[in-house]
Amino acid sequence: MRYAVISMMLTLAGAATAQEVIDNSGDAIPSEQLEAAIGSVSGRLSDPLSAQFRNLFLSGSGLICGEVNGKSANGKVVGFVPFAYNAAEDRVIMLSDPPSAEGDDAALLMSQGGCTWSNGRFVEFPTAG
Repeated sequence: MRYAVISMMLTLAGAATAQEVIDNSGDAIPSEQLEAAIGSVSGRLSDPLSAQFRNLFLSGSGLICGEVNGKSANGKVVGFVPFAYNAAEDRVIMLSDPPSAEGDDAALLMSQGGCTWSNGRFVEFPTAG
């Protein structure tokens, strides 16, 4: 239900959106932080309105981590990609597939922030304390 409310708030704030959290993982993240993360991460996609989010959590260092799926410029679904969002810097870190030098740096930054991605999944789920 919370993701529906967030989608509605995003709609009221601007153009209608189809961005959604497809599981209840965003429920533990404060609404303002979640909205900022969804907006910033979606903005990195070729088709921001196609964004789907899952496995969201707030790391011990304050990063919002999770996975995002969307469509490429030609309309094909790209598959879920891990990301971290740093609200203090309004910075999005996304892992690439296949990994590149930028992807390796992104993985290190994510890991240092409490979002460790390994073997196709997050291996730790720290919470802000």
